[in-house]
Amino acid sequence: MATDDYGKIADRVGKLKGSQNYSNWLFKLKRALKSRSVRHWEILIGEDRLELTSHRPTPSERTMRDHIARENNERVLREHRRRRRTTHLGTSPRTHDTDGDEPATILPNSIPEDELLEFVRVHFDEPNKELEEWEALMYTVLDIFMSCLDYDPMKHVKQTQDAYEAFRIIEKLYNRPTQQTIATKWAKLESPASHQ
Repeated sequence: MATDDYGKIADRVGKLKGSQNYSNWLFKLKRALKSRSVRHWEILIGEDRLELTSHRPTPSERTMRDHIARENNERVLREHRRRRRTTHLGTSPRTHDTDGDEPATILPNSIPEDELLEFVRVHFDEPNKELEEWEALMYTVLDIFMSCLDYDPMKHVKQTQDAYEAFRIIEKLYNRPTQQTIATKWAKLESPASHQ
């Protein structure tokens, strides 16, 4: 998303000035983010938090060998069954030979070292694409969020590198009832209708 798009969103939403316009500003921000993608809003409010790290923990050698053996055995068995079906095409199920010759099982200890290293390279050493995509989206949301803040609110979150953390800080500072809201609620409590 280009910076120009952030400006358009900021123009539609307006700038957060303080507690006095927080509710209206939040409503407009929510609408603007959801119009781009519901996930934008979910990232901002912390409902979409990716708990992955850039370096995924590598399982034990035994676990990897078991996994590779299981995958290879399933692949070999599928291929064997496919070949058997192809060989017996056109014959009835009763007339084809069912000698039960299943392929040999690959044991975890028989997995060659180079196959084990390739598994680690592909599954654990290569960049974590899911994390990279989430981070790119999160930084987009953070940029949009920051573009909708006036100077005073901005100074509280300008060093923040996480959209949800920035949102929480702003929410704690500015999501307060205004004097007018307090007066209205107080008046309702004191009205004779509320005592019945």
